Order: sequence, then C-alpha cells, then structure tokens
Amino acid sequence: METIQTRPILYKLTEQQQKWLDNNCCPICGLPEKEWKRRTDWRCCSVECTKKFSEVVVFIWQYFKEEVFERDNYKCVKCGFAPTRETYEKKIIPDTSKLIGDHIIPIAIDGEEYDLDNVQTLCKKCHKVKTKEDLRKIALYRKQHKSQTKLQEVRNSSQA
Repeated sequence: METIQTRPILYKLTEQQQKWLDNNCCPICGLPEKEWKRRTDWRCCSVECTKKFSEVVVFIWQYFKEEVFERDNYKCVKCGFAPTRETYEKKIIPDTSKLIGDHIIPIAIDGEEYDLDNVQTLCKKCHKVKTKEDLRKIALYRKQHKSQTKLQEVRNSSQA
C-alpha cells in the first residue's frame, strides 16, 4: 500500500486532538467511542463534531484527490471517460468536476482513507454503480459485525 509521503500532516489537528484520535476518541471533543450515541465507524461522536472536523479535513482531501486524478490521467478507471472543458483562453483542460475520488474498499468496511492504492478515479455514472455495490457490502459487513458483537456479549455474560 502506498501512502502520500510528501504530506506528513493529513489533518490539521492540535496535539490534544491527535491524542484523542489515536486513543479512539472523538478528535474534536475527546468523547471515548464507547460513549458515542452514534455508530463508532464514524470519525466523530456527533453531527456537530463531524461538521467541525470536516472544516479541518476538506482541503486536504481535495489535495489528495487531485493526486489520484493526476495518477489516473484524469480518466475514469472503469470506462475511460476523460472529461474536459475549455478555458476562457481556449485551452482544453481536465474537468475534475465530473470525476470522483472513490475509495476502492469503503472506509466503512475498514478501507484506508488516505492510501493512494485505495482511491481510484471514477466518473459520476460509474461511481453511482459502484456505490450501489458498496452499500450492499457495507450492509453485509455491519450485519456480520453486529452478530459477532452479540455472540461476544453472550460469551462474556456466560463467563460472568
């Protein structure tokens, strides 16, 4: 797996926020995952914290995504669509507004968020098809994870 080496900081977090993130806590408020009222596969404990976190991360994702587009020659890796647009100077340039940086293995099923090998360039049409497939995989993953969690709870309660 290849990760970006030229950008050592993926998140602009304070030292405290990074410590919370490293310890499975919300990187914005520090609430431990076990106390979250939402799924723990999210990055933050609440919608409010997610909004604050996204203010920090958005620029970095755009920068990362641009590297993926460049690597993939501004073409959809599935169908080869390479959208372009004309500038006011009459130059033809890639139209990245019609491309999407897609996680090959979704983050929701433990795909790496900032791994170049886990992100691909897709056009909107191919992304729609892949998202449909991903949603099925994510549902199955969560169902299996939920049943494993229940089994573990049963085992733990029978040992007590």
